[in-house]
Amino acid sequence: MNDYSRVVVWKIWYADSYDIKTFSSAEGSWDEAPSEGVMVVMTYLADHTTHKDAKGRTSRIQQTGGDWYFSDGDQLFGYNKDSREDNKKRYPQCSFKRGVWGSVEEYRRKSQMAVDDYGVGWLGY
Repeated sequence: MNDYSRVVVWKIWYADSYDIKTFSSAEGSWDEAPSEGVMVVMTYLADHTTHKDAKGRTSRIQQTGGDWYFSDGDQLFGYNKDSREDNKKRYPQCSFKRGVWGSVEEYRRKSQMAVDDYGVGWLGY
């Protein structure tokens, strides 16, 4: 893996019906993040200090629309609609967060919040 593709931080956006609205690696580990109500997961790559887009922003990967979001807490991040049992067999080193259905408007809004968040104020620049 190239260093610039290494995940350095991540952030989760939760559905409006849950008490917590976001949780990031700046606040705690993947295992400490609430496990229910996920709508969006954004991973921020190491290139936030060297390889930026045309506007000087960090590269990120957005995940949304999954029944399950999973991570080993380090570099493996994923999502899918497979059963939890199948996922646990396939990714035994990972812990899982459950996705939740929402309205189209809520998905659009949460997705836009994630797209607009380049880590200013919490990512370290």
